[in-house]
Amino acid sequence: MNVLAIAAQKGGVGKTTTAVYTANYVAQSLGATAELPLVGVIDREETRNLTKLARLGEAGLAPGVILLPGYDVPRDHPTLRLVVVDTPPGYMAIKSLEEANLVVIPAIPESNGIVNLIDYLKLLDDAKVSVNPRLRLVAVLPTMVMNNDLHRQRLAEIKAIAGRRRPPLVVLDPIPRRIDIARYKPSPAYATAATEMMRHAAIR
Repeated sequence: MNVLAIAAQKGGVGKTTTAVYTANYVAQSLGATAELPLVGVIDREETRNLTKLARLGEAGLAPGVILLPGYDVPRDHPTLRLVVVDTPPGYMAIKSLEEANLVVIPAIPESNGIVNLIDYLKLLDDAKVSVNPRLRLVAVLPTMVMNNDLHRQRLAEIKAIAGRRRPPLVVLDPIPRRIDIARYKPSPAYATAATEMMRHAAIR
């Protein structure tokens, strides 16, 4: 079983949105169904926003994606191939990061987003998360990206930060800022990023 932690220094960067769209894309790619769920989602966020949205039917979880009860990764689940963890911000995510073999860090290409990304990478270093022998991927996912000069400049900075790491971090395909994504409507925006995650985890 693969465990994907969606993690960031601060909230409001698209962690929950990334968790939902990635889980949905992987489930659909694997042919999961309500009778044969292959992807689970764990909501460890303090606000429990994903849980609230799911209960209201607004999270848009696809057939074959199940919202798992509690906080523990069900290692002995008979069908799940991937568990996506929506982590709390900052140091509270360390347990999730230690359990994961895939870590994706959403980052908004703005000044605060750059600062938060740098701070979070330092947290990973201090917690020695990057030396976890199970890790197959640590990636940055630019989110809420707009087609303007400022965001293009900040995207270049994100890529430079990722490239200076040893080993270099993967920078996934950017996610645009769009109303349909914010409202969890069906969108292909996460397809390329999710496909790259699947490739690193050898999820087929």
